[in-house]
Amino acid sequence: MVLRRLVTTLAVIAMSLTVSAHSEQKTENCIPENDLYIPSYIEGQGVTKAEFNEVIDRVESIYAPIIERLGGELIVKRLWENGTVNASANRVDNKYIVNMYGGLARHRVMTKDGLALVICHELGHHLGGAPKIGTRWATNEGQADYFSGLKCMRKVFAQEDNTRIVGQMDVDPVAERECQKTFKGTQNIAICMRSAMAGYTAAMMFRDLRKEQRMPSFDTPDTTRVEKTYHGHPATQCRMDTYLAGDICGADANIDVSDRDLNVGVCSRKHGEERGARPLCWYSEDNPAGAILRLAKR
Repeated sequence: MVLRRLVTTLAVIAMSLTVSAHSEQKTENCIPENDLYIPSYIEGQGVTKAEFNEVIDRVESIYAPIIERLGGELIVKRLWENGTVNASANRVDNKYIVNMYGGLARHRVMTKDGLALVICHELGHHLGGAPKIGTRWATNEGQADYFSGLKCMRKVFAQEDNTRIVGQMDVDPVAERECQKTFKGTQNIAICMRSAMAGYTAAMMFRDLRKEQRMPSFDTPDTTRVEKTYHGHPATQCRMDTYLAGDICGADANIDVSDRDLNVGVCSRKHGEERGARPLCWYSEDNPAGAILRLAKR
């Protein structure tokens, strides 16, 4: 009888540990679930397989050593044949996993810079700091977007001839003006503009997947104000505003954000920094821990 009780107790403990482990592995998607599937035989739109791998190589070369210093291992799964139009992140023990799907790369609006932004977003779930989704490992969606322009894209583009690249792009004049307000020097301004246009690419993809009529625009920021920090995927315009906020924040890209202190390594209203601070369409200064709640009235 005693032995039977002991076995039962151990079984219950094992089940509990299994549930705990599975909850820790929950996947965070860049895009809300959608039913679009773009198979690998579709060609001539988005980025090529070679470009897909080139972008991933570049991001991996920068962030694999960073994650290794944290005691982890970066694993980017290159799921080119999978037509899912999404990307995701999950954590298994010390493995920081990013799943990149070929369907996303083949979306008609996708560019190499847009793809880099998506990878940066997924890394943001691992490295983006607070606000977190409850007590779990994952940074919430809005902060993962903010991290993308604030830290990740600056590192990814740092060694490239950004002035030349931007000179060949059609940069939105509002984005250009906002970048020039923050940065000095053509290289830093060009990185900011390049990242801003990557954010526009992502927003256009969100618009397409959500079948929205309204076009995202740099000169029509989202005026929504949340009552509590929203942890889910913000609205399309709000997400583009968040990318731009990270782009134009003057905080040093090499100063890490914090898992606990919301005001470290960012532009913080608490420190009198309105420009480049997290947009209030998803972030609440009054209740930064937040919850998944309805949006406040406009």
